[in-house]
Amino acid sequence: MSHFLLRLGSYSARRPWIVIGTWLVASVLLLGASNQFGRELEDSFEVPGLDSQQALELLSAAGLDQAGLTARVVVTPVGDETFFDSEEARRDLADVQAKLAELPNVLATSDPVRALDADERIAVADRLVSPDGRVALIHLQYPVTGELDRGDLANLKDAVVDLRDQTGLQVEVGGDLFFAFEESE
Repeated sequence: MSHFLLRLGSYSARRPWIVIGTWLVASVLLLGASNQFGRELEDSFEVPGLDSQQALELLSAAGLDQAGLTARVVVTPVGDETFFDSEEARRDLADVQAKLAELPNVLATSDPVRALDADERIAVADRLVSPDGRVALIHLQYPVTGELDRGDLANLKDAVVDLRDQTGLQVEVGGDLFFAFEESE
């Protein structure tokens, strides 16, 4: 084999333009044959029968396979009330969640009020409400960065300012959306 490679290298060094031309012709023929007889290549992450494939299908069916940005809105009643014992605080929390869900490009939000109505222990276990009932967390799901712009962050900030004025709640916000569209100080 080494003798063959020695001869091939010597020939290539003596006649470089013939070797280059041969490679160009072979490349053109190969590309032409690929276009004519080959099939279209596809990227697929599907592996039927695996547990991970079933998990991906379940996530897709639930609409949770979005690979976008998130924001988190932290809400707490002003005063000594908790979300466990105050109907007014729950109504205000429901208003906050509904108004955030209406923002442009928001794909989904978590719903701590529905979890509280079902069972306070579920809301705490799902980490939507703190164990003492003083803090609720609303997750906002946005699309991928390419489908968003700084206006989406501005809409969220404006909504939070409005919600602070309209409800008896303290509302704070953070998350990936800020890191994507706002410079750190």
